[in-house]
Amino acid sequence: MEPIVLLIVVIALALGLALGAVLRGRAAAGAGVSAEEAQALRAELERAAAASVASATSDALTRLVEVTQQQLQTQQQQAEVQARSATTSLREVVEPLQAGLTALGEQVQELERRRAGAYAELDQKLGSTASLLETLRATTTELNSAMRRSDVRGHWGELQLRRVIELAGLKEHVSYSEQRAVAGEGSGRPDVTVHLTDGKVLYVDAKAPMAAFFAAIGEAERDQQAPHLARHAADLLGHVKELQRRDYVNDGVSLPYLVLFVPNEASLAAALEAAPDLLDQAMGRGVILAGPTSLVMMLTNVSASWRQHAFAENAEQIVNEVGELHGRLGTFADRLAKVGRALEGSVKAYNDAVGSFDRRLMPAARRVEGLAAATSPVEVPGEVTELPAVPRAAGALTDGGATDAGDGRLALGLDASGDDG
Repeated sequence: MEPIVLLIVVIALALGLALGAVLRGRAAAGAGVSAEEAQALRAELERAAAASVASATSDALTRLVEVTQQQLQTQQQQAEVQARSATTSLREVVEPLQAGLTALGEQVQELERRRAGAYAELDQKLGSTASLLETLRATTTELNSAMRRSDVRGHWGELQLRRVIELAGLKEHVSYSEQRAVAGEGSGRPDVTVHLTDGKVLYVDAKAPMAAFFAAIGEAERDQQAPHLARHAADLLGHVKELQRRDYVNDGVSLPYLVLFVPNEASLAAALEAAPDLLDQAMGRGVILAGPTSLVMMLTNVSASWRQHAFAENAEQIVNEVGELHGRLGTFADRLAKVGRALEGSVKAYNDAVGSFDRRLMPAARRVEGLAAATSPVEVPGEVTELPAVPRAAGALTDGGATDAGDGRLALGLDASGDDG
């Protein structure tokens, strides 16, 4: 039982005893007991009740203290166990967290070092970029100033035209030439003369006016660019009329049109946008407006035709060389036949001499030796034999049977013929 419950029970018993004593006192008084006796009895009962209550209370308090101390010890022990367990669990949680925080701190420091290095490098690159932009601005300003001069624009157009010709694969002095004076009612020198395989030429002019276009580029707003672009289209049309007036195409060798090379695709597109009928007007005057792309395609076709022409010329030259070789082969065959006939006669004469030597001269010499008319025997310089064959007729060369199938060289066959006489 809990100590506090036991204490309540004891107090209740004491109060019950006291109440019973009072009630017995009243009952005794009603039964004829004197007041003094009743008073004494009541006092005694009260003392007895008080003593009982005090004893019970003391015992209960003592028990309560003991039980409370035991519970406190038990709870303290449990609290210590829980504290140790909580400390262990907390250490298990905190130690990985501490290790992670340490690693995170190291990573943050490394990132900070990298950030500082990256910012330093970025500052350096920004400084270099600013320097380059300043150089580019100065160069652009100089280029813009230079391109406003007509002679510089002309050289730039010629340079662009030369690059286009190189891309197309044309060869100078073969398929094109630069700045050749031409005959005609007009005057001037076209920048490039492209030679065609049939003897015709195609003139290319690279002096397209570009001042208005560069002025338009210098404006930031499109509304401000429009007047310059309209003037650019008018300048191109004016140059087309000037080319028509010079009359390059009526020199007897030119195609019925020439090419006005615009060295920038954007400038040509801007002119056509400002004046959509510009291309038709130029073609009506015998002038074709061409940018780098279209001119490369045009000259590439010319280069391809020159290659085909070279192939055809090479094939014709090969045919001529083959015919000449065939004639020389016939001449050689005739001369070889003569050599063969001479060799045949020589072999026949040699064989006749050997036969005469063996059958007529040597028997007579041996008879002389037998008659002892000679002081020494006849010495023969060596074994004399007839040749086993004569050369094959050289005329076989012209009949297709005079080549050796083994190594492809002309062969001399030998006939097994001879003369014994």
